[in-house]
Amino acid sequence: MRAILPCALVFVAMTPAYADDAYADDATADDEEDVTDVTRALADASTRANVRTDGLVLGLDFGSAFLTATADGSSRSLSLQYGFHIGYRYNDWTILFYAEHGLWRAPELGGQAWQHAANIGIGFERFYVSAFLRTMLIAGTSILLRSNDLDDRGEVGIFVDLRPLGIHWQFSDRGAFVLDLLHFAFVAPVLTGIPLADIQFRSSVGVEARF
Repeated sequence: MRAILPCALVFVAMTPAYADDAYADDATADDEEDVTDVTRALADASTRANVRTDGLVLGLDFGSAFLTATADGSSRSLSLQYGFHIGYRYNDWTILFYAEHGLWRAPELGGQAWQHAANIGIGFERFYVSAFLRTMLIAGTSILLRSNDLDDRGEVGIFVDLRPLGIHWQFSDRGAFVLDLLHFAFVAPVLTGIPLADIQFRSSVGVEARF
């Protein structure tokens, strides 16, 4: 009896310590579950924000080669353009039709009057990093809209627009903001005689909607 009593006292004394350890383990497990739930919720929200719904896409954009003009220190290198595109998106790809009105000053014509061209083409977009980044390539025709001293309106040449890496920020389920800090365009509505061609290093911003 005397041997059993001390053992019982030791067991009773250690029971609160075991209870505290068990409570601490439960609290730690609950905290880890809470952190996991929050992480999962943030990941799900990010996925929903960047999800790309297959279907029709319509976009508008405006751009300028003001960086080239700034580097050259001359407004003769300035170009402006505004356009739209419509296409169909499937997974990480979009096949699209693009059209724009481009304006620039041609050095071969003195660089004084603005030249006007309708640039039309087809191309594609390829998305990366949950559709936050994208590459776009468009190729087609460039049509001279106004006559100048050397060329008549209606001349048809070539148009290429390469946007190697742009930002595509999905701000809602159906809307996105697009930014191309620097992209390359070749506009050449006249290829015969004295060619009327311009190499442009543009910067563009735009918005896009899915339907």
